[in-house]
Amino acid sequence: HAVLRRVRPHASLDSVDIGGLKLDVGSRSASFKGKPLRLQPKEFEILFLLASEPGRAHTRGWLIDNTSSYGMPVNTRSLDTHIKNIRRKLGTGACLIETVPKVGYRFVRPHERL
Repeated sequence: HAVLRRVRPHASLDSVDIGGLKLDVGSRSASFKGKPLRLQPKEFEILFLLASEPGRAHTRGWLIDNTSSYGMPVNTRSLDTHIKNIRRKLGTGACLIETVPKVGYRFVRPHERL
């Protein structure tokens, strides 16, 4: 909760429901098309940050800075590993997370997918 308050102090966003993806911050639960997702804490935070602003490209640095790393330096390649794991867990929904070359990642609005 603290991380999300720092990132979005003006918003009281406690859940996301978009494109079959449901995320609830209070219960730290995630599901895609009714199937529960077993996300690690960092994976949940990353997916929540991306899904809470669909269509917006986020840099790797911004995503790392806005997930709880407890003040420790984090390698940007570890973010790529988390994204890979999230995509694997989403299965058919993996296309919801798009790589933006030389920038980072974006959550694609379901109606924008081809």
